[in-house]
Amino acid sequence: MTESSVRHGDLVAALDGRRALIMRNIGDVPHPRLSVIEALEHVAPANRALHTDRPGRVLQSAASFHSSVELVDRHEEEERAFIGEVAARLEAIVGEVTGRRLFVVAPPRALGWLRQAYPDAVRAAVKSEIDEDWVHLAVEAIARRVGELYGAGGRNMPYAANADLPDSIRLHLPEHAQSIFRAAFNAAFASHRGDARQEEAAHRIAWAAVKRSYEKVGDRWVAKDEAQEFE
Repeated sequence: MTESSVRHGDLVAALDGRRALIMRNIGDVPHPRLSVIEALEHVAPANRALHTDRPGRVLQSAASFHSSVELVDRHEEEERAFIGEVAARLEAIVGEVTGRRLFVVAPPRALGWLRQAYPDAVRAAVKSEIDEDWVHLAVEAIARRVGELYGAGGRNMPYAANADLPDSIRLHLPEHAQSIFRAAFNAAFASHRGDARQEEAAHRIAWAAVKRSYEKVGDRWVAKDEAQEFE
């Protein structure tokens, strides 16, 4: 079990600007089971309540542009306020148990707002953040994804630490070479998002990065400047 595994009792928060699920893992590391502690939802008022003109009505161009900007700004303000409320609830829940750890899943914009709203206790509890939109999935589907990413024997990708690397890497490469592999893998994994061969491409790129600085001498991987000593 690595430090980035979702353990029994850890919290998982999935949210966007309108909805949030705060869950606790009641399962174990290989098989997380999430139980909803709180489900929060912000119901926005109808557009006509935000502005007197009916949606789609054509006015003079300047006035129409002005009203549409006001509407967007109002929606954004509401979403940011909702995320602030979520941050406050997380602070209360995290504070109930000493040492509680938190895994956060949110789309990029909502995640950025949440980071700005983190109280110190929540910021300290956050173990990992994922910029994905999972809040509309069934709780069972969220648990499956958590298991894939953070369960023991799961992919644990991208890798948070060298200790998370597969044994085939961690037990054969020197520590510095592991760091090279991990950094290159994580960057390639992110850049190939949506590619069906994402993991394969990331591994290939990571190994290429390692081989620029290291080479195999016998059954050992050594830095290239050290390899000359064996010739």
